[in-house]
Amino acid sequence: MKKLVAFFSVGVLIAMMAGCNMNPAGPASISVDIPAFGAVVTGGGYFPVTITIESDSAITSVVPKVRNKTTQADVTSSFSFNLQATDYLGKKSVSLQMGIQTTSAGAGTYTLEVTVQAGSGLEKTATQDFTVTGGTALTINTSVTIGSFASATGSSVELDGPTVLTSGAATAAGSGVDIVGTYSSYNDYRIFNPFYAKNSSSIAAFAGWVSPNRTLFHKVSVTFSSVNTKETIAAQFNATLATSDMLTCAAGDVLVVKTDQTHYALVEVTSFQSSTSGTASLAIKE
Repeated sequence: MKKLVAFFSVGVLIAMMAGCNMNPAGPASISVDIPAFGAVVTGGGYFPVTITIESDSAITSVVPKVRNKTTQADVTSSFSFNLQATDYLGKKSVSLQMGIQTTSAGAGTYTLEVTVQAGSGLEKTATQDFTVTGGTALTINTSVTIGSFASATGSSVELDGPTVLTSGAATAAGSGVDIVGTYSSYNDYRIFNPFYAKNSSSIAAFAGWVSPNRTLFHKVSVTFSSVNTKETIAAQFNATLATSDMLTCAAGDVLVVKTDQTHYALVEVTSFQSSTSGTASLAIKE
């Protein structure tokens, strides 16, 4: 009889343990985070905002709204967002790069609300306060023509101007040059910094460059024509993305460049000729 009781007790214990492990993860959950971001400039184009989402179920919608922080009035109609459904639909873990811009909101403090839905019934709203300012007008909005390495047209650009220099003038300028562009022997167009020109480009004319600038830059998704203030250009720069000394570019690619004068420029490769003796056109804002 004692053995039967012992067997029964063990059976009950096993059943209880099995029942406890039927749903070890607990109820489904979702988290949304919006880190603090800088001022959105009226008429300044899209300002980048990062939204991090972690969900136990596939994401079905992401809806941004804006409220006036003081009155709590819904002022979403005064803003626009460049959020694409293809960036998040069906995913469970994602870091969204959303843009926010305004052409009509007055200067002041606002609250961005982002509501995320996932699976069947999961919903979470995150908020982040931000400011809207008038912004600083651009001082440069122009274009330059530069040549590839076999062209007589200079290929080096001092953006604080801007000024185009030949290889000889560029090396003589030392750290004054910001970027170099060329159609390469690998049949692609490249933008690189003077450090790369001296150490990795294999272009003999740059071999004697003394103290070449290791300019920081990276590509951005912003539309070149939409950016109209200095603050919006600066907002595009992300040091964690500026890890390459050389980028292969296509016509229409836009780069944000942190220059040797510690300010920022926006550069678009508008066109280039597919020849090492050809030229390229760069649009520049700063």
